Amino acid sequence: MLKKYYKTFFYWTVILLVAFAIRFSIANTWVRGDVLVFKEWGEKFWKIGPREFYFVSDKVWYYSPPTQPPISNLIYGASYWLFNNKQVLPQIHNSTHLIPSEVIDYFYDMPEPFNKKGLIFLLKLPAILADLGLGLLIFWIVKSLSKSKTKAYVGAIAYLFNPVSIFISSGWGQTESLLALFGLSSFVLLGLRKTYLSLPLFFLCLYTKPTWLVFIPLYVFILLAVKPKVRHLVWGVLISAALFLLTTYPFSGLNFVSFIDQAIIKDVFNKAGGARASISAFNFHTIFLRIDWDLDNHPILGIPANTLGKVLFSLTYVFTIIWLKRQKISILNIMVAIFSIGFGTFLLLPSMLERYFFAGFAPALIVGIVHPKALLFVISLNIVVFVNLVYAFFKRSWTEMDVVFTSNNFLLIKVLSVVAVLSWWKAVRKFGIISRGGLARRCRT
Repeated sequence: MLKKYYKTFFYWTVILLVAFAIRFSIANTWVRGDVLVFKEWGEKFWKIGPREFYFVSDKVWYYSPPTQPPISNLIYGASYWLFNNKQVLPQIHNSTHLIPSEVIDYFYDMPEPFNKKGLIFLLKLPAILADLGLGLLIFWIVKSLSKSKTKAYVGAIAYLFNPVSIFISSGWGQTESLLALFGLSSFVLLGLRKTYLSLPLFFLCLYTKPTWLVFIPLYVFILLAVKPKVRHLVWGVLISAALFLLTTYPFSGLNFVSFIDQAIIKDVFNKAGGARASISAFNFHTIFLRIDWDLDNHPILGIPANTLGKVLFSLTYVFTIIWLKRQKISILNIMVAIFSIGFGTFLLLPSMLERYFFAGFAPALIVGIVHPKALLFVISLNIVVFVNLVYAFFKRSWTEMDVVFTSNNFLLIKVLSVVAVLSWWKAVRKFGIISRGGLARRCRT
């Protein structure tokens, strides 16, 4: 048993170190866009002070005023604080030699004051570590579902070395993997009837960035279906409330209600909104309309795009809930439901950004590995969303690429959008969520 344990430990050490090294190697390759916004938020968290952080004039901000809830800005503030106190590194090196000199050189190498390598890496580090955590979580889920350690390793490697997860966290610097780690763990724990842990993790997910708000009805449905113990609910609510108070107090003081009303509901949500049929997502709307061009009320087949998209998404949600109601509440069925709704959000709703598929990405890999009947469609989706990420990130700086995608009335984007929608639809059909007659039917799993 010890030999088996050490073997597994060795495998995972190698896998995680290589996955981390790849992400570390490209963390400073493309330093532009959102990561510079996060850099400014982290810096001004300390210069302005958290109490005024959400309320100062928009003119104070070079890039953008805060558009994310407190936990995100606490993370960016912590990254800036760590970088600003990097003088501790040589002190530790001199006294213990535990920190290699190369690490110190990395954090002190600043060829451009605007482009500080160490700070950029620290801003991306939470998402990179979340990637590693998601790899472990996927391994555990796949192993539990398939009873195959080989499939479990394939699932973990498919995520950890996937160009999508690598690019979005260490290339772009987005925190989608951190949200996915919180959110997916929350749903898994809910399926395991550990509500006292699930509720706090779901709160952390929503209060870091609210892109998982769409899953609240699904979460409530599963919560009611598993019939948690009252004491578990009470503990879950109490821990979530404590996390809320702890993470909000630096910004609000004791004015919690007014802070949420003014800073979060009125400011953050309004500033983060969009009014395009598709802001930068290859989805249902870009089959008919022009990406980042047509407004969300532009007609598709005579119906405003926002109305048609919301109707189609609502039907998807209803069919998914009906299907889940007819199933046993299991980890596999929860993963299928998150995949269906997660990609349904990205592909059907208006004003979608290119990375909003990510909530359904890890579940897509899990169901594809566990049930190969959907694997081909998952691979197709994987390819399209990666191309979408590359296009969205480089379209302003790489003119030749932009021309390829937008020429002939956005033909390539339209083709890729058709592939994405059909792949998702076929995968959903494979699991029986939507039948030919448009009604949910039982999935034989």
